[in-house]
Amino acid sequence: MHHQTEDRGSVGFRRTEMLRIYKEAAGMRSVNPSAALDLAKKSRDLAIELGDKDYSSRSEQIMAICFNLLGETQKALRLFSNVLSIRRKYFPDDHIRLCQNTHALGIVQDQMGNREQALDYFLKALQFDFRQEHPVIYCSIGVLQGQIEQYDKAIMSFDEGIKVAYEIHNKYYQALLNFNKSFAFLKLEKIQEAKSSLHQVLTVIKNSIEEDRRYTKIHIHTLAALGQIYLQENELEQALTMSTNALEIANKQSFHLSQCNVMALQAKIYLKKNEESKAISYFERTLHYSEQYEVAYCKKDLLEYFIDFYENNGELNKAYPFIKQLKGAMEKELIDSRGKNINQIIEEREKEIKLLEQKNQEIKRHNVKLEQFTHIISHDMREPVRGIVSFATLIRNKYGDVLGDEFREYLQFMVDDAQALNLKWNRLLSYNAIQKQAIQKVKLAEIIDCVDKMYKTKLAPNQLNITYSVGNIQMAYAHAFTLINELTDNAVKFKKKDEPCVIKIEHQANGDTHQLLVTDYGIGIDEEYHEKVFKMFQRLHKTYEGVGAGLAVCERIVQLYDGEIRIESLPGVFTTVHVTIPNVVINN
Repeated sequence: MHHQTEDRGSVGFRRTEMLRIYKEAAGMRSVNPSAALDLAKKSRDLAIELGDKDYSSRSEQIMAICFNLLGETQKALRLFSNVLSIRRKYFPDDHIRLCQNTHALGIVQDQMGNREQALDYFLKALQFDFRQEHPVIYCSIGVLQGQIEQYDKAIMSFDEGIKVAYEIHNKYYQALLNFNKSFAFLKLEKIQEAKSSLHQVLTVIKNSIEEDRRYTKIHIHTLAALGQIYLQENELEQALTMSTNALEIANKQSFHLSQCNVMALQAKIYLKKNEESKAISYFERTLHYSEQYEVAYCKKDLLEYFIDFYENNGELNKAYPFIKQLKGAMEKELIDSRGKNINQIIEEREKEIKLLEQKNQEIKRHNVKLEQFTHIISHDMREPVRGIVSFATLIRNKYGDVLGDEFREYLQFMVDDAQALNLKWNRLLSYNAIQKQAIQKVKLAEIIDCVDKMYKTKLAPNQLNITYSVGNIQMAYAHAFTLINELTDNAVKFKKKDEPCVIKIEHQANGDTHQLLVTDYGIGIDEEYHEKVFKMFQRLHKTYEGVGAGLAVCERIVQLYDGEIRIESLPGVFTTVHVTIPNVVINN
């Protein structure tokens, strides 16, 4: 026993632990940057203790990525710079990470508005022999050059990127670089070259076998851009074909912003074709969408187009209603629905701002206290528990034979209770960390496959069978992942003894709501406990692992969306968790 305690402090054990934490941080950086940041710090500290400069710098690279995702660009910049310095000194032949870090530094500099420094880093990144990254870098260079109106240089950069993308068979960047190149040509008024680049995008997409929403967006934007060019050239049938195809794809994928823009384009095309009834129909649909999804620029642009068209044709009587609407739209930005003048509104808003500032200061003070409390729980209060576990283990290992079985059992109870307390603190902190996040359209199938693989690595072969019939759900990705993960974890814990865990996941979008049903065929839950299981730390079965937090976490996530979660179960047969959340509208 004493020998095992020494092994936990050995170099081999700490290195294994460091690698495990590093891999976990790398896997979580896009899903949960805050949690990944904490893990990366731990792996960095362990790597430093072990004198491992490779993994200490790799961990800092993940930390820098997390800081950038969390909007802390200065911290990200310092860390990326430090990582690059270390890897140049100790790992000069690792071109992959040198290239990625240099490119990342350029991106952060560009975000901070330091375009010259950004361009310098992008060009340095190209010097490293890592061809897979080069199309991305050329894209960054071209976009930056376009921002400073160096369109000829931007086209050259895009061409270099396209060349490499073809060499390494990266179809996505073949399409994206050609699309960006078309806008540089348009800025230089080289219309035919722009059309040629856009048609090249369509060829790449047509020949691609991948199904990716990124391709779909480029496809819509490319068709719309071609439709706009054909409209300007008065090739109205061509313009209509392109815009109709774009609208069909946007409708199918529910890309609302794209729908709005393409319908505005179709209204312009039908007006130019003198099909006024169709033009007005698309005009009204565009206004409806622009108001629903708050795309104000689209509404103004379309009104101005109709006004200009009728005025140029000398039909002022037809232009007048649109002038009136445009005037109303512009006045709406200055005067609210009660008809108050701008001075009254400003005075009221200033009073509201002062009150909000006072409330914000109060909230900040409360947040500081909450952060202090969290720090105490996560650090100061854990330290004595670690001491209890360490010394109890030491006594058991050193004096266990002298004290006898009963005393060893008491010490084990002490260790188990202390470790359970530590686990409860961890779960409580993760529970409190669940906050509102940006909503997106999430592919449930991808999450389920990921969770399935994760659990199959922990279980014996053929002990987990997940089947599903799901689509896309509108949530924060991290929330959707946690929901599926916690429900799977519950099913695995409470499966029947000596039987595999079988889970069925179903999902439907019914108008205004999403319905998610997760069914397992384990031990089940008696009806009298269907509400109790959602309370924090309420355990029904002491013999099973866990602290009774999984369903409480699920309920907290669902409540963020004003949804509902409930249990349906027949003990010994099945348990179904029903999740219902509103079907929110996403501005793509």
